[in-house]
Amino acid sequence: MALPILNTPLAAQNRLTKSFDKFHAANPQVWQEFESAALTMARTGRKRYGAKTIWEVMRYRRDLQTTGTKYKLNNNYTAYYARLFKQEHPEFSEFFELRIAKGER
Repeated sequence: MALPILNTPLAAQNRLTKSFDKFHAANPQVWQEFESAALTMARTGRKRYGAKTIWEVMRYRRDLQTTGTKYKLNNNYTAYYARLFKQEHPEFSEFFELRIAKGER
């Protein structure tokens, strides 16, 4: 299932975006953990936070059992989870500073 925010002609044809879509569908627990951590930080009143920090904390806290890639938490997916958070939680739309993701180049 492709993310609506990523449904652009470039992103739809991109190998990295397709890889993310596959990983995301096979590993819903990753999104749940990322979303929970981001909401926890956003609700503290911080105006901005680093998606990469959340990603690294997820790595540290748990040795996730994931499927579909040799990397348990591929660094390339961090930007996609930040975009999904922005899409799902528009009240925190400025929480992560979004840059052009590798899949959007």
